[in-house]
Amino acid sequence: MIDQTTKRPKGHVLIVEDNTINQFVMAQVLKKMGLDVGLATSGEACLTLVDQMSFDLILMDKRMPGMSGVEATLAIRNSGKPYAHTPIILCTADLMSNDKEAVMQSGISHLLGKPIAQDDLQECVRHFLQNPYEQMPESNLAFA
Repeated sequence: MIDQTTKRPKGHVLIVEDNTINQFVMAQVLKKMGLDVGLATSGEACLTLVDQMSFDLILMDKRMPGMSGVEATLAIRNSGKPYAHTPIILCTADLMSNDKEAVMQSGISHLLGKPIAQDDLQECVRHFLQNPYEQMPESNLAFA
């Protein structure tokens, strides 16, 4: 969504990331964009939060202790709840081309490679807040 007065995106974004430095950096970028930010440190905590609060977008780390980002995405997509269609951006430093099909079948909306460039994060977030059901071009996917 775009605030027509300020022309800035607006929305509530959940960051699911076990690394506190990555959480902090992403949260600061999103807050500077004028967005509200929620934090979860695991896939399990993410599932609890989406049951309790409404989010317009989820930034999901791929590798976390316990439930992975892919497993949490599958649980969200298969929940049958209103949040099942929330756009989910999977963030990862270790995605290889041969993982692409399995990850995409989990129901993610987009992939961002780590380290995440601030411009890429902002572009991706703006896109999915404005067009939550429209894929970004594949050339922006984080595969080698």
